[in-house]
Amino acid sequence: MPWVTAAAALVLAATQWPLRDAEAASLKLEMRPKYIKACELPNNAIENLHVVYDMVGRDVTFSLNGTVSRSVPRWTKIRLTADKCDEVVSNSRCAPFKTLDFGDAAGCMAMMNKNMPWSKIVSDLRPKLSCPATKANYTLRNGMLSMEALNSLASTYRLEGPIWRVRAIFLEAKGALHCCFEGAGEFFRVRSRPSG
Repeated sequence: MPWVTAAAALVLAATQWPLRDAEAASLKLEMRPKYIKACELPNNAIENLHVVYDMVGRDVTFSLNGTVSRSVPRWTKIRLTADKCDEVVSNSRCAPFKTLDFGDAAGCMAMMNKNMPWSKIVSDLRPKLSCPATKANYTLRNGMLSMEALNSLASTYRLEGPIWRVRAIFLEAKGALHCCFEGAGEFFRVRSRPSG
C-alpha cells in the first residue's frame, strides 16, 4: 500500500540533535506507533484501513487490511510531510517540520527501494504492490520496519523526544487526490541487550 512511503518522512525528520559516536553505538533505536489511518479527505482511495499492532521482543509488528478503491495511470506527485508534536497529536499541538515533494519516478523509486526501512513491508503486502498502487484489497501479516536500516540512516541524529506525525499524499493527473494516509509514532533509544 502507498502508506508505507510515509516512513520516509520519519527518516527525513532525523536532522537534529547529533549524538556522540560512542553513545549512538551503545543504543538501539525503537519505535512505538500511535496510529496509522486513512486521511479524512474527499476522494481518498484508501478505504476500510484496519491496523493491529503486536510485539515480538522489543520490536513492533503490525498486520493490516485495507482497500485501494480505484486505480490511476500514474501518480504525478508524492508529498510527504512530517510534523513534530508533543504528547497529544492534534493540529493545535503539532508544528510543521518538513515537507518533501517527489515526481512520480522519484517517488516510486523511493517506495520500491530494497535498502529502505520499509522494504520488507512492501515486499510482504498481498497482492504484490505496484507503483502507483492499483485497485485491490491489500493485506499484510506481521509487518515490521527494519530498525537496523532506519538506525543506519539516523545513526548520527536523535529522533526521540517529540511524537512524529507523518502524512503521505499521492496525487494523480491535474493534482487530484488518489491516496492519502497518515501515521504517528515516537522513537526511543535503549541499551542494546547483550548477546548470548
